[in-house]
Amino acid sequence: MLRILLLLIIVAGVAGYFTNPKAEAYVQPAREAIGNVGEEQLNNGDVIGAVTSGAQSVGIGGEGEYTNYYVASSYSLPNAQNPTVTCYGAFTKVWTCQRTNGGGDAPASGG
Repeated sequence: MLRILLLLIIVAGVAGYFTNPKAEAYVQPAREAIGNVGEEQLNNGDVIGAVTSGAQSVGIGGEGEYTNYYVASSYSLPNAQNPTVTCYGAFTKVWTCQRTNGGGDAPASGG
């Protein structure tokens, strides 16, 4: 029984490695996650928040940062140090894209 379980884990790991989504698969879902936030804020009556998020999405230029974890991967837009959107995926599918606060509320370290 333990051998069968170990074999299944190995097969799933190999399948995950060869079906890991590439960076190009993340671009469209990440941009959609940025665009949807402005619409949600307008529907809730938060006009200032919608304008601010729209300005942030226009300021995001070219490429995001792709991180490969061998059996899964992540994509941060604009980069991993200050992400606006972070997406995770595995098995050829982008599973989730979540808008972050941009890392702006991290406490400053004083010396």
